[in-house]
Amino acid sequence: MEIGEKRGMEIGEENGIQLACKVLRLYAQGMSEKEIASKCDVPVEKVQKIVVL
Repeated sequence: MEIGEKRGMEIGEENGIQLACKVLRLYAQGMSEKEIASKCDVPVEKVQKIVVL
């Protein structure tokens, strides 16, 4: 794997972790999956995948 590819993977992983934390925090605050999706600018299906974990 090239250095650029590796850094791209690291950035993607970091972004995924940040999104998961934000989704779980908002969910814990009582927001609906639809509200979270809108606030995070992601599809509801992605929010549902995170919340199910």
